[in-house]
Amino acid sequence: MSLGQEEDQEMPAAGKVLPFPGNATATPPDLSSGDEWALASGLLFSMNPSLHASWLAPLKREKRVGDRLLLHAPTRFHATYVQTHLLDQILAALHRVDDSVGLVTVMHG
Repeated sequence: MSLGQEEDQEMPAAGKVLPFPGNATATPPDLSSGDEWALASGLLFSMNPSLHASWLAPLKREKRVGDRLLLHAPTRFHATYVQTHLLDQILAALHRVDDSVGLVTVMHG
């Protein structure tokens, strides 16, 4: 292959979305703190390691105020995506390990 030329690669058809590459190897979360997020994160990892590696592992437990759990995302896009697409899964996992969690907020900044 010479400079400026690419190997023959199949390009996606117009309007197709390329899959998110994710991590090659998903690492299980650290459960040692025993808090509700660590346990729920472990449960979510067991159900879908690649989803966990891409979207959930970067979330950090910020604090718990009453029944509200605050998670911190690395970017505003990440926070918005998780809040929009994964919040129901997160809340369901949290309810399995601690049914006193009533609300989850994912924030950035």
